[in-house]
Order: sequence, then C-alpha cells, then structure tokens
Amino acid sequence: MDQGNLDNTTLFQSQKDQIFGSRLLQNDDSGYFLDVNPILVAASLDEPTPSVEVPEPSSWLLMLAGLFVLVSCRRRVVPTDA
Repeated sequence: MDQGNLDNTTLFQSQKDQIFGSRLLQNDDSGYFLDVNPILVAASLDEPTPSVEVPEPSSWLLMLAGLFVLVSCRRRVVPTDA
C-alpha cells in the first residue's frame, strides 16, 4: 500500500475491516459516521513552555492610519450655504 499517494481513494479490505472494527465508528438512522474528538498533546509536562510576547507594531500603525483617514475626511467636509 502506497502511503504517499493521496489521490488514490480506494480502500483495501484490511482498511475497511479496521474502520468497521473501530470503536469510533457509530451507527444511527442515517447510516455510519465517525465520531472523532481532538485532544491536546503536550510535548513535555515537566518543563512548561515559556511565554513569548508577540510584538504588534502593525496594530498601532493600523490604528494611526485609521485616525488619519478619519481626521482627513472630517476636514474635507465643506458646509454648503443654501
């Protein structure tokens, strides 16, 4: 069986038997389905991962650009005399 070929969608009999033998396969009125719940796998429980601050200079730049556009738009509004 070629694990590298992801274009092949054919199941072999051994794969089908393994799926139908799994406790994850469930059955209801609409047919069979797999119930898979993701879990978090920690690399090491002995040493906690150090927290790293992520700088966000782009958020300040975006906020300043928005303020600049807001001020520019308010200055361009010219009241019309009726």
